[in-house]
Amino acid sequence: MSKKIIEIVRRWAPAIIWMALIFFGSSRQRISVTEVSVLNFFFFKMLHVIEYAVLYIVVFRGIAWGKRAPDPEDYLLTLLCCFLYAGSDELHQTMVPSREGVLRDVIIDTGGMIIGYLLLRQKFITLSVR
Repeated sequence: MSKKIIEIVRRWAPAIIWMALIFFGSSRQRISVTEVSVLNFFFFKMLHVIEYAVLYIVVFRGIAWGKRAPDPEDYLLTLLCCFLYAGSDELHQTMVPSREGVLRDVIIDTGGMIIGYLLLRQKFITLSVR
């Protein structure tokens, strides 16, 4: 394999693997962790937040690969990519029996993306102070 291909794989493999895990989770029938519906709702919505915070970070890694300091556009491009993926994931869920695709979940996913952004910004601010 050429060095270029290896670099592309190293750059994007974490994001692609994470997207595949989200896709796999979205393909499964609805499950419950408790009989209390409110607790189920909050548990699974927190999973959305965590999933998309991690997705934001790994997609950002691919976009800002090799840069000493990321460009402001890198953060926005990452948000756009993750937002589009969240929308496509909800569309995918409309085709899975017992699942539903709803705009509310894209909004919750976006909250996770914002957390990912804030974590990354804190990391780069901390690095620049040292």
